Amino acid sequence: MEKHLHKLFYDLEKYHWWSLGIRKIQLHFVRKFTPVIRPDILDIGSGPGATLAELSKIGNAIGIDSSRYALYLARRRGLTNVRYGNVTKLQYASNKFDCVTLFDVIEHVKDEKKVLSEVYRILNPGGIAVITSPAYMWLYDDHDRMNHHFKRYTASEFNNISIIAGFTVKYLGYCNSFLFPGIILVKLINKLFKRHGLFNNQETKEPLNGILKIIFSSEVYFLNAVRFPFGLSILVVLEKPESEGKR
Repeated sequence: MEKHLHKLFYDLEKYHWWSLGIRKIQLHFVRKFTPVIRPDILDIGSGPGATLAELSKIGNAIGIDSSRYALYLARRRGLTNVRYGNVTKLQYASNKFDCVTLFDVIEHVKDEKKVLSEVYRILNPGGIAVITSPAYMWLYDDHDRMNHHFKRYTASEFNNISIIAGFTVKYLGYCNSFLFPGIILVKLINKLFKRHGLFNNQETKEPLNGILKIIFSSEVYFLNAVRFPFGLSILVVLEKPESEGKR
């Protein structure tokens, strides 16, 4: 990811509708599926650290990132539980964490199978991985290029690579579904006129920001009961089987 985008996210992630909405959903699923009361959590791709700060209230959380500038911003936020790390070669022992989070991270890596293999290795048996990632390759645009995304996923694609990696799929669906039609329209207009738009790493003015935040955040109350068949992001919870046993 380009350096200026880390600073942009640092500035926006405390109040921007997308950051607040997706974080509320992500944290809910961590709380819902984590198998122990005070889990040991590894937040991969922790960036400027707003989500890591919230994960630290749930358990003993460590954040890693491959961008030293992102780590600097996280420390500037007051976080000390951040480290430099490479997602394809994690410097942690096997069977160490109860929960691993990859929030909009795996799309930045060419070999997602290698990432999932490493996540599987460091999870305790019965531990979970909570993952969000952009959906649908046909939506790939300037936003993805600016963020150095290699691909976008469908739920079925992610289901297949997760099973190959040895995981049990506990939850698989989409989120950012209520706003899906409107955002698709904006993205198509952006492509047609070759311009950056409202949803591409830009500040959203009030009151629109507040309205979008309420709509997006409200999805968390529905995701407990239904699995949306479409959305801007995939939402996945994977479990390392208990039968794996500790080595």
